Amino acid sequence: MVNAGPLANRVKKRAAWIVLGVAAASGCAVGSVMIWIAFQENTQGEFFDPTTGAIDWPYSLALFGLWFLVVAVPIAVAGWAGLALRSRLRRRGSH
Repeated sequence: MVNAGPLANRVKKRAAWIVLGVAAASGCAVGSVMIWIAFQENTQGEFFDPTTGAIDWPYSLALFGLWFLVVAVPIAVAGWAGLALRSRLRRRGSH
């Protein structure tokens, strides 16, 4: 097997961080959109009280966190699986 060197190791680490960043950014974007939709459709006052404007933080953060996980986890898993597959195919091709 060929030793790729320190540059290749840095590229692999950077790619893993990029996957993590894309997953986190996607999760934050979708979570924020879902909070915005929930605030627009707040007919029963679940997310904030229409008379006082007080935000129900635990309920709102739970909704955000749920959508963050629903989006970020599959993107991260798929991205890291893609990186692992790419690495495996490159090793196989170098023989």
